[in-house]
Amino acid sequence: MQAAAIPAKIDDHRTGRVVNLILASLFVLWCIVGLVVAGAFVARGADVALGEPASLTQGARLLLLPGAFLLWPLVLWRWRRAERTL
Repeated sequence: MQAAAIPAKIDDHRTGRVVNLILASLFVLWCIVGLVVAGAFVARGADVALGEPASLTQGARLLLLPGAFLLWPLVLWRWRRAERTL
């Protein structure tokens, strides 16, 4: 009995490189938009999103920065929703 022939592996690295390039570009774009939104939110939007007239200290703003950077779509959505209710 003879083993079934294994088809030759297709060695096309270009497809993998293109996919990696697209994913890396999307990640960089996500980070850039995250930095812009987080910076704007910490500078101006945190006071609006809180709803009440409150001032945040520089330390509190610094603590909000990493979370706003990572969760920028949620931050942007909540910020815009808070501005509409004003």
